[in-house]
Amino acid sequence: MVFSLNCIILGDTITFSITLGKIVILDDIQYDISEFRISNLKRYIFSKKKKSKLSGISDSDDLNLWQVNVSKDKLEGIYTTEHITNELNGKKMDEVDFITNYFDVDHRLDKNIHIIIVPFTSTDDGMKKDSLFYSLMTEISLLVINKQSPLIIACCTATLARPFHEIVQVSHQKRVFLQIRSLDSPKKKNEPVFKNTPLLNMLVSDMGGNGRALEALQSAIKGVDFENSSFLSIAEQVYYKLKDHYSEWINYTRYLTPVLRAIMTHTKLVLSAPIPGTDILPEELSKLGLVKLEKQDDLSDKGTLTCPYIWLWLMANASDDSILRNWNFKYYSEIQNKEDPTIPPGCQFWQHFKHFIASFRVLKSNVFEINQEIELQDIHAGARHNFGSATIRNVPLSLKRAIRRESTKSSAYSTNKTVTCKEGDDQIDIDLTDASVCIISAPAGDSFCPIYLAGSTQQSHTVFHTECHQYKCYESTIVNQTTFNEKYKKASDKGDVFLFYTCGPSNVPNLPLLSAIVDRNNWKLYFGPFVGRAFLLARSDKFNINNCSKSEMTSIYGIGSKRADLLMSNRPYRDLEDCIARTNIPRNFLINFQFGATPSSTSPN
Repeated sequence: MVFSLNCIILGDTITFSITLGKIVILDDIQYDISEFRISNLKRYIFSKKKKSKLSGISDSDDLNLWQVNVSKDKLEGIYTTEHITNELNGKKMDEVDFITNYFDVDHRLDKNIHIIIVPFTSTDDGMKKDSLFYSLMTEISLLVINKQSPLIIACCTATLARPFHEIVQVSHQKRVFLQIRSLDSPKKKNEPVFKNTPLLNMLVSDMGGNGRALEALQSAIKGVDFENSSFLSIAEQVYYKLKDHYSEWINYTRYLTPVLRAIMTHTKLVLSAPIPGTDILPEELSKLGLVKLEKQDDLSDKGTLTCPYIWLWLMANASDDSILRNWNFKYYSEIQNKEDPTIPPGCQFWQHFKHFIASFRVLKSNVFEINQEIELQDIHAGARHNFGSATIRNVPLSLKRAIRRESTKSSAYSTNKTVTCKEGDDQIDIDLTDASVCIISAPAGDSFCPIYLAGSTQQSHTVFHTECHQYKCYESTIVNQTTFNEKYKKASDKGDVFLFYTCGPSNVPNLPLLSAIVDRNNWKLYFGPFVGRAFLLARSDKFNINNCSKSEMTSIYGIGSKRADLLMSNRPYRDLEDCIARTNIPRNFLINFQFGATPSSTSPN
């Protein structure tokens, strides 16, 4: 019996055959073909081709084998393992499997390609001048500078999984790092790839115009009935696809806090100097395509970093920080602790914008050092303000929810400096003098946190001030000076900090001292990577339980796939009480829907 496999190395154009018999001899050991494992097959291929096809590979362990069954012409345009999987329906062969798990050794195979060999490129190859990587780069360089050649512009593409300076040798040649352009939502045959729905718009915004991220999103929803699928399962598919692409980079969580700090404070960075708190240059970081460096102008040597939500999502999942870990898609699960106030009562948008504002403030406090003196204009970078040089001592905050409506004025706590908050099934009195909490005031929803100005001493008798966050959904109404002054006086005392949020326009030429406003003109500047979520949250209403899709329904906290099926099979519902009676789903989950015949959601323009 003779059994032949047609093989090709990924990126090559010439095929070769590997012939196996009933008995295979490898390293002077005889193997029955039925007991020949894929690990043995890798060694066998390497031993036969290491002096020719695989001369740049040092060990058989550096080979990955993919099973396919395609004609050679189908390999045009196949350059990555993703192409092998998606375009050729290829399957990666596991080392512990037997060859008979993949091929019928008793029958002659056709002339198709059966195995694609993918050599593993070491992450250290860029540091070794004798590596296959460097020999390739040398050949390309010689081709370009050869005086006998015509004008040639060489282009070599690669995916970097780590900062550039960590994988390529230092060179005295000038290196110019080009910016990667943000992509618009793609079209296919002039039709949008992604439908114009609130949930998909949010996911597209999360990708930040990054081509690979948009590809992952498109792959996750390909062939999927999005409207009738679990939102959680789709979001997690995107996450795991991108995690594979950036597996090495996202392990470098030591960069997370200092880079996030630079992004949120819009720190002006010098291109030739490392980002504060790191050993990496801004331009090198931006080469990964997720984090971008925006220069003041083309000739400037300074700029600021920006990032899409997807970067923070990936990095936060690799972080041990509990606050950062909650900024991901996993909180949609029904098994989340419903009493944990650090987790929004649904996905982080729609009717929960006020919760979002408080969580955003908590996150900012956690990216600065404890007791570091921070100017208010840095904490609230992007807001139009009258903070002057006012500075506070930073204390990492935790999020709490009051059991009743509380005043946001500091004078309300001149005597009693505690607020009763919910903690699990119990209640707890929070001491405000620690200045370590951000409190959502129920039922109004406005939030506030006690603060100490720099220079004061943190003692129980010290008078603290408050920082109040107030939001009103004015989309078309202009917030004028009179309206702002009324809100300011109602929520703040002299010396308190007041921030007003509106997704509409404003005309407030004279901001009171220590006040600020975030409107549609500086929305993106203020929220940065969270802008898509903040926008959708502020512009959209609750989902209508009688006509929303399954994907929309499963985006609400506490509603998983089973509960969504139950709700959809029993609708329509007259009202909240009717729904509770017919489904036995707890009230605290169902109050996140609206009931009636009106449209369930509003897509942003």
